[in-house]
Amino acid sequence: AEAARLQGLTTSVRRNTFLAGRWLARLALQRWLGIKELPALGVADAGACTVLDISGAHVSISHSAGVVAVAACALPIGVDLENLTPV
Repeated sequence: AEAARLQGLTTSVRRNTFLAGRWLARLALQRWLGIKELPALGVADAGACTVLDISGAHVSISHSAGVVAVAACALPIGVDLENLTPV
């Protein structure tokens, strides 16, 4: 699902922020959970990132103007970036 989503992105900036967000989400979860392997992520029907095979782990990714933010938590969480100046 991630590969299909990546292929559907039309600009290199969007592809790069998608990849950066997914990588950062994996690292955040790995460090927060204290596990050795990077966790698997999925894509919900609405496009949100989901954590696969780890119950009680949630992650949120936001992109804006080439910046990426990630949050990981034991409860469903949301993070949102907004660019307030013209690009």
